[in-house]
Amino acid sequence: MFGSPGEVRGVLNASIELYWLSAFSREARLPKDAVFFLLDSNGQVLANSHSLLNDADGALPKQRDAGSATSPPIDRAPLTSIVRQDLIKEVVARRLVDFQAIGNDGVRRVYSSVALPHGDVIVLFGVPARTMLGWIKQDLVARVSSLAAIWLMGIGAAWIGTRYLVTRWTTSLRRMALAYARGDYSAKLDLQRAPSELRDLGNSLMLMAHRIQDREHDLRDSVDQKDMLLREVHHRVKNNLQIITSLLNIHDKQIQNNDPHKVINDIRMRVRALALVHRYLYEGSDVRLMNLKPFLTELAQMLVNSLSSPDRRISLNLDIPNVTVQAERGVSIGLLVTEAITNSLKHAFPHNRPGRITLQVIRKGPTSATLVIADDGVGMQGKQPPEDQPTPTNLGTQLIHGFASQLGTEISVLEDSGTRIELDLNLAPSGREEPGLVPAQ
Repeated sequence: MFGSPGEVRGVLNASIELYWLSAFSREARLPKDAVFFLLDSNGQVLANSHSLLNDADGALPKQRDAGSATSPPIDRAPLTSIVRQDLIKEVVARRLVDFQAIGNDGVRRVYSSVALPHGDVIVLFGVPARTMLGWIKQDLVARVSSLAAIWLMGIGAAWIGTRYLVTRWTTSLRRMALAYARGDYSAKLDLQRAPSELRDLGNSLMLMAHRIQDREHDLRDSVDQKDMLLREVHHRVKNNLQIITSLLNIHDKQIQNNDPHKVINDIRMRVRALALVHRYLYEGSDVRLMNLKPFLTELAQMLVNSLSSPDRRISLNLDIPNVTVQAERGVSIGLLVTEAITNSLKHAFPHNRPGRITLQVIRKGPTSATLVIADDGVGMQGKQPPEDQPTPTNLGTQLIHGFASQLGTEISVLEDSGTRIELDLNLAPSGREEPGLVPAQ
C-alpha cells in the first residue's frame, strides 16, 4: 500500500489454508472410489478428496490428531498411489485432458482435467468406470427433479398470479356481459383494482349498456307515441266521417229545391278540403301540427281554379306567414276558409264581374293571429238569390259560424267595398313550427 509517491505505507497479505479447500469436494457428493485433486504447475497436490475420507483407506496418507494446532499436510502420496506418474506429467503439461486408466490401486477410472484460468492450477477429477453411468444418472435425475420442481413452482405462481390479476376479472366481465345479453343492464362492476386494459374494457361495456338502455327507452317512447298517434288518427277519421255525414244531412234538404249536381259538387269540394288537411298532416314531420302557409295557399288556389273560369278574371291575393296550429284546429280552419271563399266565388262577383279575393293571416303574438278572408265584390246586401229558392248564403254563413265555434272564437263580418271576415286563431308555440314547404302533389 502506497501513500505519497514512492512511499510504502504497508503490506496486505491474504492466504487460504489448502486443507480448507478440500471441503469443497463434499458439495460434489462424489461416488465411492472417486478422486479429486487440485494440482499446481509442478504437479504438487494443493488439495485432495482423500484428506476428508476415513484414514482406514490404506491408499491415503495418515492425518494428524484432531488436537493438532495445524492442518494435516497434503502430499503426493494419495495422487501417486492412484494415478501413474507418467499420466500426472501429461496432465500437468496440459497434453492430457480426458482419459481412462487403471490406477495403482487397481481401479479403472475415467479422468477429466481442467486448467483454472488466471493461475497455474489444475483440477483432476476421476470417477470409477463401473459406477460412472449410475452416478451420472443419479446426478441427471437430481437435476431434472430440480428443474421439474422449479417448473411446477413457476406454473403454480403463474396460475395464482393469473387468477388474481386476470381470470377473476375476466370471469366477472363474462358474467356482466351475459347479464347484458339477457337484457339486464343494471349489472355493474367495480374495476378500480383491475388491470388497466380490463378496466377500460369493462368501462366500455358498461357505457355501451347504458347507451343501449337509453336507446331502448327512446324506442319505447317512440312506440308509445306512435300508438297514441294511431289512436288519434282513428279518432280523426271518425270525426271527419261525422262531418261528412252532417254535410250530407244539411245538403239533403236542398236537393229538393236545387240542382242535385250543384249540391254534390259543393259536398265534393268540402270533402276535398278535408283530404287536403290530412295530406298536409301526414306528410309533415309531426302529425299533431300543421303549417298554415302551404295548406291555405294550395286550398285557396284549388277553390279558385275549381269554381271560377278564366274569363271571370278573379285574382287571388295571399299573405300567409309560416304559422303552426294544432291538427284539430287545422280541419276547422280548412272547412271555414272553404265556405268563405266558395261564398265569395259564387255570390260576390255576379254577371262575370272581375274581382279580388284576399286570404291573409296577421300574426299578433307568439301564440295568436288573425285570419282574414275578404273580397271586393258586391257585399252581402248585393247578393240577391233567385225568387224560387231561399237565400243561398244562409247555409254557408251558418257553416262558417259553426266552424268558428269549434275553434272557440267568434267571427266578425265587415261590409266595406265588399265582404271582410275576421276571426282570431290560437297558434302552436313557435318552437314547434314547421318550415313552410308544400308537400309533393
